[in-house]
Amino acid sequence: MKKLFISADIEGTCGITSWDETQKNHPDWRYFADQMTREVAAACEGAKEGGIDQILVKDAHDSARNIDPSKLPVYAGIIRGWAGNPLSMMFGLDESYHGAVLTGSHSAASWNGNPLAHTMNTQVIQLTINGEAASEMMLNSLTAASMGVPIFAVTGDKQ
Repeated sequence: MKKLFISADIEGTCGITSWDETQKNHPDWRYFADQMTREVAAACEGAKEGGIDQILVKDAHDSARNIDPSKLPVYAGIIRGWAGNPLSMMFGLDESYHGAVLTGSHSAASWNGNPLAHTMNTQVIQLTINGEAASEMMLNSLTAASMGVPIFAVTGDKQ
């Protein structure tokens, strides 16, 4: 059985340009949460067509209650909310997965490729690993690599 893990964020979701659009209490949020859901559902459908049998999605933005589970394919499971696990945005991933996909990825704190650039939270000015600025994509990729799980695809902003 081939398994895929998807970690989904919102700041790199297509069309998003403002912090208001990422916040559950703002009227613009619903549209972008739906867009995030559509992007994740498309990743699931593409993976299924590519031979993946089982998919687990981690809603990895803010409250982790952004993706509408009813709009995901029935063969995709979802982890919502936070468990305080050190794997954070990659919670649920283990060595049994054949690959991972990161959707909604965005520029790192201190980069200018996205008006919503940050790393983990907006209080971090810059996070570096071995002297290199680290994005959430880098942290998530390193987490996957530590388990021998390759990253199959990343969606989000160009930077």
